[in-house]
Amino acid sequence: MRPTGDTGTVRALFASTAGTGHLAPLVPFASACAASGHEVAVAAPASFADAVGRAGFVHLAFADPPEEELRPLFAALPGLALEEANEVVIRDVFAGADARAALPGLHEIVRTWRPDVVVRETAEFASYVVAEHHAVPHVQVAIGPAGLDAFGLPRVDDPLRALGASRGADGLRDAPVLTLVPEVLDEERAGAGPVHRFRYEPAPAGGAGRLPSWGDPDAPLVYATFGTVAAGLGLFPDLYRDAIDAVADLPVRVLLTTGDAGDADDL
Repeated sequence: MRPTGDTGTVRALFASTAGTGHLAPLVPFASACAASGHEVAVAAPASFADAVGRAGFVHLAFADPPEEELRPLFAALPGLALEEANEVVIRDVFAGADARAALPGLHEIVRTWRPDVVVRETAEFASYVVAEHHAVPHVQVAIGPAGLDAFGLPRVDDPLRALGASRGADGLRDAPVLTLVPEVLDEERAGAGPVHRFRYEPAPAGGAGRLPSWGDPDAPLVYATFGTVAAGLGLFPDLYRDAIDAVADLPVRVLLTTGDAGDADDL
């Protein structure tokens, strides 16, 4: 990694798609870079400006994918088997419509902002293509267990080559990975790239973020989540009620997240 100028600081460009669950894994690493005196910016779709701003970072915008291109892809998902639906999202949305829309803007961002390193979440593929084109080192931040990448990488090789990545998915397999996924929950990551595993413990801010007391404090705590977007895909509230019913009679405390679109009062 080449430091910018003579200051020894690094200019790090973090790249994310427009999803809370995609930006959130980048935040600890971007915050750590900024706290160490490095220059940080987040490249993300224009529609995601508020989320990036709330996270406390400079936002460098690129284009959102056209709604008319996304609509038929998402409309087809309910009629597909799970594996087919996942393939459509990874290949046709993330490595397809999203990446095609982002590519021109990311080329311009890298040309003008001139980062020393690109740090991408693993569903933002245009930043990988651009980093390769401009010979900028790139690092990946996992947004989930290694199985997600093992499933997705073979399915994005052709789309990546169509976008201009000379190595296709091989360049992703070889790149370093930063992950917050505990080793006990993670599969072995295939590829030559080193894996750096971290544990994130944000500093408490005046008690904010601490769980309220409820139930038996000595009972096991079960954390149940369907992520940040599932509630907006027609799965709320029925799926969430089913999850609550499944654990209601167990001697445990349960913390259930409702995501961005779910209102707890509806449960």
